[in-house]
Amino acid sequence: MDDDARAGARGALHGIEVVEMGIWVAGPAAAAVLGDWGADVIKVENRAGGDPIRGLMALGIPNLPINPALELDNRSKRSVTVNVHVPEGRAVGWWIGTIQANWQV
Repeated sequence: MDDDARAGARGALHGIEVVEMGIWVAGPAAAAVLGDWGADVIKVENRAGGDPIRGLMALGIPNLPINPALELDNRSKRSVTVNVHVPEGRAVGWWIGTIQANWQV
């Protein structure tokens, strides 16, 4: 396999880094698609509970061992948490770009 074919097998966005700070569905879903296309996606979550979707379980399915929405939205990603309630955490958030208002700094 030549280099061009190998690069295509890794995805069109191979080599692109994405920092995702979204919550619930829209932002995380968009970042998951970027990861599917080969981007290196790092999800940054609030240390005080993470993405609220973590608490959402499939309604009507008792004793489900996984959270389908979380698994779907967080595929193809690595994740880290940032404690925005300490100066060091806020500095990381500002360095990344911006801290979302719903993180209640």
